[in-house]
Amino acid sequence: MEYYKPILTFLISTFFFHLFFIQIFPKSKKFWKGIDYWWISLGVIGIFGSTFSLRKEYVEARRKAIDSYFFVSYSNFQESISGKKIYFSKNFLATSPEDSILIQEMRNTSIYLDSLLEKSKKFNGPILLQKKLEYIDSLEYDFNRHLSNIKDLCVKDVCSDLLFSFEDLKYSKNEHIENDRITQKNSYHWSLLFLSPYILAIALGIRLTKVTAEIKELQSTK
Repeated sequence: MEYYKPILTFLISTFFFHLFFIQIFPKSKKFWKGIDYWWISLGVIGIFGSTFSLRKEYVEARRKAIDSYFFVSYSNFQESISGKKIYFSKNFLATSPEDSILIQEMRNTSIYLDSLLEKSKKFNGPILLQKKLEYIDSLEYDFNRHLSNIKDLCVKDVCSDLLFSFEDLKYSKNEHIENDRITQKNSYHWSLLFLSPYILAIALGIRLTKVTAEIKELQSTK
């Protein structure tokens, strides 16, 4: 919207209000008292439109903060996977049959974490850039399925730490969804956002005409 148009609307409306309601069809003092209801009501509608515009600025600023936090959360998530993968890939010596089973499960988990890390890197673009946040649910479902198959409690406990990373990611996901919900506007919101500067300009034109009428009334009583 060109900024000069509401100003032009104000000037034109003020001119015609003065022409019709003061010069051609002058109104009574009672009329101008009642006109307060109209210009105040129009002014309030104009304020609503300005509020929607400010909300847009707020959402844009909030989106930048959410994106920044999301990038950090996703980076920490991948680092956590990488650190656990290194831990489970260490060469432990088996001293008993039970140890052999544990070590084998650790190796299997290391292999799985490697595939999970690669999958998360593959999803970098869709998740971080395209904001296809359903991919986070895919990663979490994949991880929970593996976690449920781990028999050894120690291995499961160490892996379970990744659940905190998923919670952090889901928090960021919900923040994105909430921010997008705030930006959604129906036809009423868009109409009000577009018309509010003009409505406010007309309200000011009415108010200025009322002031002129009141001054003229005072001058006529002297």
